[in-house]
Amino acid sequence: MTGVLSTIRPGTFTQLSWGMSISIFFTVVLSKVEPYNEAQDNLIALLSSGLLILVFLSASFLKYNQLLAEESQAYDLIGMDLLLIICYASSIVLLFWWAFHQKEDMSVSTAMVANNTLRRGSLGSNVSDTKGLAGAVGD
Repeated sequence: MTGVLSTIRPGTFTQLSWGMSISIFFTVVLSKVEPYNEAQDNLIALLSSGLLILVFLSASFLKYNQLLAEESQAYDLIGMDLLLIICYASSIVLLFWWAFHQKEDMSVSTAMVANNTLRRGSLGSNVSDTKGLAGAVGD
């Protein structure tokens, strides 16, 4: 995407618009196709694409904010500042939501891996052994 965007009038709204359009298109395709086997991987890809859209949206707001500052339109300038704050806050909320979701998945996943490992006896000890893991480690 960066190769194509670098050829479109650098530093203009046109470039930002194309970048956002490509990001939105990619996010929609990603949500429909779900190319990864794990649902968690698809979620991470969608969140990453969503953050990329927010980056382009924020860049558009910054560009518009710069134009308003040059024209001294204070009322619109305050509105754009508010939109920028909302964009950045939503990025942070998405990050924390994903981290919380990831923490829950990791705790369940870690417990399942530990149980499966012990059940299969792949640590070098037999689960039915009376010594268990303590005997295997102490030897």
